[in-house]
Amino acid sequence: VEELAAILTDFKSQLEAEDTPLRGKRPLSRQMVLPAGLWASTKRWPLAVYKPGRGGTPAAWEPSHTRFAAGEHPQTIAMNQDSGKPVQVATVIGHILQGLLLGRPVDLRRLVDCAEPGTLPDEVEWSQMEDACIKSDIDVMKVENVALKELLQVVVGPGAEVTPAWYAKARWWLNLKRASVPVSFQDGSETPTPKRLCPPV
Repeated sequence: VEELAAILTDFKSQLEAEDTPLRGKRPLSRQMVLPAGLWASTKRWPLAVYKPGRGGTPAAWEPSHTRFAAGEHPQTIAMNQDSGKPVQVATVIGHILQGLLLGRPVDLRRLVDCAEPGTLPDEVEWSQMEDACIKSDIDVMKVENVALKELLQVVVGPGAEVTPAWYAKARWWLNLKRASVPVSFQDGSETPTPKRLCPPV
């Protein structure tokens, strides 16, 4: 009986060990909180330059920003282009963030609400990208073109796959950082479930 009890105790210990973060599971990280309502940078990124289209037409990003500001969903904007050819929703979101870099006001919480779930980097992921910049000797505030693949390879490690999800997080991190957006991080338990800001398509 004592031998059986010892075996069961050992088995229980093994099961408990498998549930610990030490077996490759990362502890939950605090989630990003963005400013509420319309937000515009008072400190424009120095390398952000407005480049109008041919013949003085609006810049490529401008219609997306204008339509989003008027209440349209990025997916609707993506599907209904003046050219008649749809674009990716991520392209529209990139356009809106380009406007942010140029000092245009953006409802960031609404924009995130329209994006894919898990788009924003959490606190650990944000720190990982900051550390990768230090290791790679890159100042994203002073360099216009950042090779995200090389930077993210430092984050995930040599030989590891850089997933599309990482690229999405990196683009948000890059734009928020360059626009000097005052981000903060909170535990999920500290933040009530947000009201949906972006209406369905």
